Amino acid sequence: MNPARLARVLPALLGFASALCLPACGSSSTGDEPAPKDASVDPGLDPDAHVATDADGSVQETGHPDASDGKVDALGDGPHTDAVDAPQEGSHPKPLVGVYAIKGSDARWGGYTGQAEVRAGGGVAHLQKWTSASFEGDEVGLAWQGKAQGEQLQGGPYPMSFQLDRQAFIKSYKGEIHEGLAPKTVAYAAQCTRTSDVTIDCAFAPDVSTEPTYTETWTWVGDVGAEPLWANQRQLVPMHDAIPDATKSTLFQTYATYHQMPELQPYVNRPEFQEAMHYQTFDPTDFDFYRANPGVLRVIQRVPDAISLVETRMRNRAYRQTLEQKRAYYDTEMPLHFLNGAGMLVSYLPGATPPQQYIPSGDSMLWTGVYVASQAMRYLVTQDPVAFDNMLRGLHAQIMCFDIVGVDGQFARTIREHEEPLNGWVQGTGTFAGFDWMPGCNNDMLQGYYVAFTWAWLVLKDQAGYAAEKQKMVAILDNLVTHFPVAGDKKTNELKARMILYMMTKDIQQKLQYEALYQASKVWLVDQGNGALWEYGTSDWSGNHLIIQGLLVPYLVSQNVNDGHLNELKTGMRKSLERMRHTRLGLYQLIGATLGDFATPPPELEENLWVLREFPAPKVNYDYDWRIHPDFCMSPFPNLPWKNDWTQGGRFASLVSYTLFERVPDAFAWKTSPFDFKGGAVPYEDPGTDFLFAYWFGRTFGVIDPQM
Repeated sequence: MNPARLARVLPALLGFASALCLPACGSSSTGDEPAPKDASVDPGLDPDAHVATDADGSVQETGHPDASDGKVDALGDGPHTDAVDAPQEGSHPKPLVGVYAIKGSDARWGGYTGQAEVRAGGGVAHLQKWTSASFEGDEVGLAWQGKAQGEQLQGGPYPMSFQLDRQAFIKSYKGEIHEGLAPKTVAYAAQCTRTSDVTIDCAFAPDVSTEPTYTETWTWVGDVGAEPLWANQRQLVPMHDAIPDATKSTLFQTYATYHQMPELQPYVNRPEFQEAMHYQTFDPTDFDFYRANPGVLRVIQRVPDAISLVETRMRNRAYRQTLEQKRAYYDTEMPLHFLNGAGMLVSYLPGATPPQQYIPSGDSMLWTGVYVASQAMRYLVTQDPVAFDNMLRGLHAQIMCFDIVGVDGQFARTIREHEEPLNGWVQGTGTFAGFDWMPGCNNDMLQGYYVAFTWAWLVLKDQAGYAAEKQKMVAILDNLVTHFPVAGDKKTNELKARMILYMMTKDIQQKLQYEALYQASKVWLVDQGNGALWEYGTSDWSGNHLIIQGLLVPYLVSQNVNDGHLNELKTGMRKSLERMRHTRLGLYQLIGATLGDFATPPPELEENLWVLREFPAPKVNYDYDWRIHPDFCMSPFPNLPWKNDWTQGGRFASLVSYTLFERVPDAFAWKTSPFDFKGGAVPYEDPGTDFLFAYWFGRTFGVIDPQM
């Protein structure tokens, strides 16, 4: 190859050399290698190829919730050795260290191309994409890290080895089963032989007979750079300090009967169980790769099969979309599929028709209120009339939840269009005979009114008309604070109700009452961060959402009426965040880090923007169970121990908090325990109210770039 040709070719080859290996599940970065380059181009793509995106950046609805909507334009089939002038004999050092183009095949998926790198010390990074293989609309790739021996020898041969895991966290999918696989790993080994100064042949043979051999040719393309071709960025980050021995001894004695339960027996003698250190997973690996290559599923150090590809697809669907694209997906889907005929939030059964497509939620009053708030924020940011209409639809449903019951101090948890049999629902009467309502109003559902009415008022207060909605919000709050004991508790619930009423009416009596309540609640609300609790893996997970909303509502009212309490409420936000340090709950830290009285943005802000990047869209339920992974360990402490039912079964928790795309989806992610580790494969989808509230909060207060 002449020097001019080499100068043109090597930058392109080395540019796509920075893309292709993936983290072994459950492993952590050692920090021994320099940080990797951004993996922005698929090594299996033509370097001159372009990624096609929709002109408006939106996500299109597809027939299958996991169908690929990311298209890669002009997909090449990788760095063939005949794509450039072949290096001549003697044109590079004979030791193995260097960067290589690879071309290979296996009996399962066919031909593939990609890149490999061998660094001093024998570390190997190997990155491939199959030429024509696909999985449910996506292309298929694989990345592994391994070891080479004798890499400094002039002529070889070079023994190489790597290992692929056979299971991670999904037990079954479409007839394929991972639970109980033995062995749990496949070890590959090869004696790589040099066929010329610039080419090496490798045949990686497995130690499990059902797995294929990978046969490939490596062609040298350049020296290694200062940064590795790829590195695993997965980290397990401690969530608290080590537990003092005396404290741990007391806790273990308290939970002695819990530790005797059969479900904990596989774990009680493990060192990590005895250490009782809880970890959160941070794994940005392949974020840049999926933004550039949305239609490729690149399996990380795993046997590429249906289940590992489904698990990989969860990462792909989280990372390939910008926050704005996820927002567009959920803002489109919510009014189409996740609001029932009464306007209340539900889950959605694809393929069914109303009312069967609506899976009701007993907590819908709260989640509908959060949805109303999200659309109010959306309208305040964008002035989009669709957002305004969505807000009104949910608000009218919440108003009906009060009117349909017809009893002072009572309201419905949710409502639906009338169905038979009732099965615990109550049919409305008179003008509401076409609807059913669910009894059981409580504290949590009350917060749905507080959240929705506060944000809706901030939109409607300057709108001409809508007097009926404004009057009804005032009447409902006034009725509940008078007749519903939870709302008139002389504590923070009543404080919030009277603050909202004053904001709406400017009634001085409401202000006098809330000022007295504020002073009585100030220690709890401000000094104690509204009661935030986090201690060695234990917290009130659903309560945390209410805690941060319980700070946000007074903050918004104080800001609106200029009552002089705003700086104190900012202190409450900061202290609440500090009490929940390292829990990485998403919305909680996003609000606290944004509105707390910090001189500069705390690290929790960026950490929890990453949580939004991890957020899946859509939410799809699979047969999750992290206990099938060999690294899994149960926590020695039960979830929600104050329920005092942990000796009766359940309340189990993991020692590790997994990323959102490795966790069971939920109707509202911000209220679930981050230590959940299992869930069934249900056929319905959950709504995206949680993402929308977090996104539009971030846009309202200027901390979210839509293209994140």
